[in-house]
Amino acid sequence: MGKKKTILAAAFAVYLAAAVYLLFMRHAASDMLFSEYVRQNTNFIPFFSFYVLYTTPYISYRVLVPFCVNLFGNLALFFPWGVLLPMLDKRLKNAKSFFLLTACVIIAVELLQLVFKVGICDVEDFILNMLGAAIGYIITRILTQKKTD
Repeated sequence: MGKKKTILAAAFAVYLAAAVYLLFMRHAASDMLFSEYVRQNTNFIPFFSFYVLYTTPYISYRVLVPFCVNLFGNLALFFPWGVLLPMLDKRLKNAKSFFLLTACVIIAVELLQLVFKVGICDVEDFILNMLGAAIGYIITRILTQKKTD
């Protein structure tokens, strides 16, 4: 492995460690019954938080800050995935392969958070994580294509 690949692999390892921490270890597992946890910690309505923000008559700091943290945090969480992974594995420069793998990983993350009761299983997280990965992927593709032209 060349020097560039070694640096990319190290950066990806650091990114993965940080992502695992943020996704699974930042909060203690809940002690509530699984059925109750599922009822309180799942959202299958796309863009529900956008709806809540839009329909809130008075948007306060308490509403806006969690919304922004969720929005930008979920976008940022998978942005490095979209940048680094295609640079590490040339098979993932293929958009179909990249997005299929990314979707599977994000679904697995959401399900694991639910099973281990350490997060919220949220369709918005899936959408925003995919969008963050897509932004990273597209930027990387554009920049690497310009270098090779």
